[in-house]
Amino acid sequence: AEAAPVEAPAPAPVAVEAPAPVPVAAAAPPAGLVRLDPDEIEVDAARTQFKSGGDEFGITDRLRGVKKFDEMLAGVSVVYEQADGRKLIMDGHQRLGLAKRAKAAGQQGVGLNAIVLREKDGVTFESARGIAAFKNIAEGTGTAIDAAKVLRDLGENGLPPLPPRSALVRDARGLAALDD
Repeated sequence: AEAAPVEAPAPAPVAVEAPAPVPVAAAAPPAGLVRLDPDEIEVDAARTQFKSGGDEFGITDRLRGVKKFDEMLAGVSVVYEQADGRKLIMDGHQRLGLAKRAKAAGQQGVGLNAIVLREKDGVTFESARGIAAFKNIAEGTGTAIDAAKVLRDLGENGLPPLPPRSALVRDARGLAALDD
């Protein structure tokens, strides 16, 4: 008589440690790059703009004389979508201002390329503001004083890493370390 086949015992379960908690900024990655109608995006510069010297829309003189919006030159903005669907510009106040002016002047096909951080995905307004400020600092925009205020207010934990060899970052870190 033939012996019945013997099944191998199932492997013993392996204990896996739960991962450490991740900051909200990393836990809820953006859905990707989207193209938004500039008229869908609101401005609240008093709450969202970290740089000084802008008007009530966060706009400085940087792009005031420019008439035509060019998506390639505009790069990528950061937009925060609140739970109620309202979209706020977090990074890209200058670009949004230019896009709105160009569209109002009759330029066709104006769209703002953006990464959208969503409250529904667990991203808080404060986290989105920090991410946008760090993006600006990493790109070398703003002053060392503005950047130092951000570093003092937010620290650097849980936010995107800043380029260590940037003069703006080095100066901002030095200023942030000073006593009041």
